[in-house]
Amino acid sequence: MENYELISQTDEGKNIQSGFKEDLPNSTLVLVLGILSIPFCCCFPISLPLGIIAWVMGHKGLAEYGKNPEAYTRSSYSNMNAGKITAIVGVVLTVLYLALTIYNIMKMGGWDAYMETIREITEQYQ
Repeated sequence: MENYELISQTDEGKNIQSGFKEDLPNSTLVLVLGILSIPFCCCFPISLPLGIIAWVMGHKGLAEYGKNPEAYTRSSYSNMNAGKITAIVGVVLTVLYLALTIYNIMKMGGWDAYMETIREITEQYQ
């Protein structure tokens, strides 16, 4: 569902005060993907693509808004900006979690030692 605000047109065809302002394309999608990238940061195969897609789409949407801000609603700009920010936070958290996981595996003695520890824990609780 599109959100419209009353605007007008100048001689150059730019929307200013009559007519309607439109939402930035995909502003809600960027916000949702950005928000979802944060709780899934512990599962990088899900979080990283969500965050990167939201970040790229948010960057493109904000660039489009910058070219003609009079044509788009302020609320869609806010959604796009918030989505981009949450996407950046989600990507950073995912990368930090992944780095911490790799560090812990290396600290345990590598992948083989890590898998042996997992086997021991699994056998202990069976």
